[in-house]
Amino acid sequence: MSGCGSDEQATPIAPVIPPSLLVPCAAPVAITPGAMSDRDVEIGWGRDRAALRACGSLHRGLVQVVAPADG
Repeated sequence: MSGCGSDEQATPIAPVIPPSLLVPCAAPVAITPGAMSDRDVEIGWGRDRAALRACGSLHRGLVQVVAPADG
């Protein structure tokens, strides 16, 4: 036994994660077999980019819950 410490183990406290941060990220847009029009490619690319931004936002939110920058 040490003079300043305790023999008791500290119990970790799980952070409370808002359900909105637990939504799975969207899957990439499915590429259809065969030729795609420029419009189809552009729409799919736009959807993938929007999903990537949303997923990045979820990731940043989870990081802030688990390891906040100010503490």
